[in-house]
Amino acid sequence: MNQRRKKSHSEQEIKDLRLLRPAHGGFCVGFDDSGVIFVRQGLPGELVDVKTYDAKGRVRFAQVTKVKEPSEWRRESIWKTATQSGLGGAELAHVHPAYQLQWKTEVLADTLRRIGSGQTAEAFSTFFSNEEAGPVLAQHRLEGEDGKRTRAEFVVDANGRLAMHKVASMDLVAVDEYPLGTAAIANHEIFSSDSAFAELLHESERIRIIDTADGVFVRIGQQWYNKHAHPIPLGLVHYRVGDSLLAADPNGFWQAGKGSAELLSDTVRELMPAGDEPVLELFSGAGLLSRVVSAQTDGHSRYVLSVEGNEMASRIGPKNAPQAHHLAAEISVQSLGELINQLPQKPFRVLADPPRQGLGAQLVRELVASKPLSVLLVSCDPAAFAADAKQLGRLGYLPQKLTILDLFPDTHHFETVCLFEPIPNS
Repeated sequence: MNQRRKKSHSEQEIKDLRLLRPAHGGFCVGFDDSGVIFVRQGLPGELVDVKTYDAKGRVRFAQVTKVKEPSEWRRESIWKTATQSGLGGAELAHVHPAYQLQWKTEVLADTLRRIGSGQTAEAFSTFFSNEEAGPVLAQHRLEGEDGKRTRAEFVVDANGRLAMHKVASMDLVAVDEYPLGTAAIANHEIFSSDSAFAELLHESERIRIIDTADGVFVRIGQQWYNKHAHPIPLGLVHYRVGDSLLAADPNGFWQAGKGSAELLSDTVRELMPAGDEPVLELFSGAGLLSRVVSAQTDGHSRYVLSVEGNEMASRIGPKNAPQAHHLAAEISVQSLGELINQLPQKPFRVLADPPRQGLGAQLVRELVASKPLSVLLVSCDPAAFAADAKQLGRLGYLPQKLTILDLFPDTHHFETVCLFEPIPNS
């Protein structure tokens, strides 16, 4: 989690800054005589005026204050409060939808060039070279109501209104709309000052709103409420994925974009090599992907060992993917060998959907030492993905299939799914 802090530098106005490439975090990169500037609410190629709001060493962070030469991909922001006030979570609200996926593809390519090295960087470059003989880069983007957020979180400000923090700041900005949410969240009465929820909102309390197949629910502090603002006990909730209803913890993690769980499932199904080799699934969560890889293959039930360290998620996994073998266990360098030994046979394949920080070099090294047939890596952070890919490459595993998923329109977030296989005789 990013630590918010009070401003520790003087704001600086910079005129006529030419923006270059997009960068991770929803920024565009620019340079002046004093060095690099990461700019919010800009687009590559634009000439802008900016005002800095933060600095880390010699790197400054700034917000666009005036656009002098706009990009053809600029549009009026779909959430002006977020754009004008510098809120997080809507970094690409000013970017035309037709360019957002390309923006994210460029960010991934740039991150792989900077963090990757040698053979790995060269292998990934072929995905972005547009050469027909090279490997295929698949790109998918959720559109319309699909991609809208089924989960939103806020803080109550001193006036009893829903609010969000400014980027890199403790400052709160009141919000009376949330256009990134599904219709049920965007139109929720909690945003109205005269709603039944108003008297329940007290300063500094955390608010979570979820839109599920069971209905829309609001958590204020630790208490859940129904749409009538009546307190209720809330155990598991359900989300629709294709024709199925899958269980989830209302207080935990679930793919927040409407339609994102289905698109991610389809992608893993497409990239996971067919066969009946056992699969070791690491960080299996609530079993979303367990159900995909444990489905019958060529008439045979595939053995999948799904491992998850979160207690609640590990209890939900068997409900969503009863065909898989579920194990509640912490995943570490020390425990990995024991987990592999529980597989019924070798060779085996790996599916890993780690938290934002990625697998890490030590875990990758231990995993590759067991010589899996392949590693299918799902990543929500391009820098962590690039670091893991670099380590896999050093150990003889190179990318064979790469898919970029824009599951979070109008934000800087995206998902990367990549199949790595060993180089022959590596």
